[in-house]
Amino acid sequence: MKSKFSKDSTLMIKGMAIILMYVHHYYTDKSRYASYIVDFFPFHETDVVRFAQFGKVCVGMFVFLSAYGITSSMKAKSPSYDFTRRQSGIHTLKRMTSLMGGYWFAFLVMFLISFAGFSWNYREVYGIGKMGVYYFVIDFLGLSHLYDTPTFCPTWWYMTLAILIVLLMPVLVRWYKKDGILMILLCLLIPRALNLEILSLTRWLLAVNLGILFADRDLLVKCKDFMAVKNLRLNKLIKFVTATVLLFVCIKLKISPMWRKYLDIWDSAVPVFIVYYGFEFITPIPGVSRLLKFIGRYSMNMFLTHTFFRALYFGKFFYSFHYAFLNVLVLLVITLALSVLMEWVKKVLRYEKIFRKIYDMET
Repeated sequence: MKSKFSKDSTLMIKGMAIILMYVHHYYTDKSRYASYIVDFFPFHETDVVRFAQFGKVCVGMFVFLSAYGITSSMKAKSPSYDFTRRQSGIHTLKRMTSLMGGYWFAFLVMFLISFAGFSWNYREVYGIGKMGVYYFVIDFLGLSHLYDTPTFCPTWWYMTLAILIVLLMPVLVRWYKKDGILMILLCLLIPRALNLEILSLTRWLLAVNLGILFADRDLLVKCKDFMAVKNLRLNKLIKFVTATVLLFVCIKLKISPMWRKYLDIWDSAVPVFIVYYGFEFITPIPGVSRLLKFIGRYSMNMFLTHTFFRALYFGKFFYSFHYAFLNVLVLLVITLALSVLMEWVKKVLRYEKIFRKIYDMET
């Protein structure tokens, strides 16, 4: 039976990415937990820190999945990608509304919570007066990382990248339609040829283009259905052993000078490999798949809120559970519960109704 990288598959991979993000934010730097007693049993501290540093691949995973999803959506509407300017505009507007609608709700929730008397509040971040209002508006639009202005939450830098991806996708898909793989090669070479600084967009531009390529050619499914040998079980074993060895090599490479020198290549290519690895070997596990899917469904709210709990408001509490894995688990459970509550409040307030006319527009 032919495999399929479905919306459920995407949710499961997002669930994986969120867990990697949490581990990354907890233990990527010893200074983050130096003030607390943390037991890394059954692993060694050095190995956990190394894995946490590797967890940065979650960004490339989200970038890849965003580009993959947008391309799949566009292809479903028109396999030849023949969109008028109006159709492209409506498609982009819908995507942007979905992205910003979720962000704005979480922004306002955390902003209102700050009035409870926490030291980390809007005055602390934006200051007061006209510039404070200006900084607030830029942050509310998700563009603080672009304009290098204060942000209410350091993790929200990703919103700028997400916005740029949505805006660029119609252009990149048209370019792909015209030049195919040549576009990917050029996007890989041009930033270096122009000596551009490796910032967020140039760092993950290759991941965007790989998302377009993999969605158009259904490469994740082709990789999963590839038969190295005719025997199904032996084929699975060979692929699992090979892929797992490559996974450990990637984790080890993360701290090497080679990774730092070719940051834009590794940070785009390796996340795609992790997506494939999860799709082939992790998401088919029944209980794990249901859990990852559930987490993935609320992944955006979790991404937008978890830093407030771990670092800004309740750091002592969320590092207080002695065991490294338990610290992460507690944050995961609490932010997941908060995310479920936020979605329930949205339904009660009929929040989505605000954007209904945009969602119902015909492309």
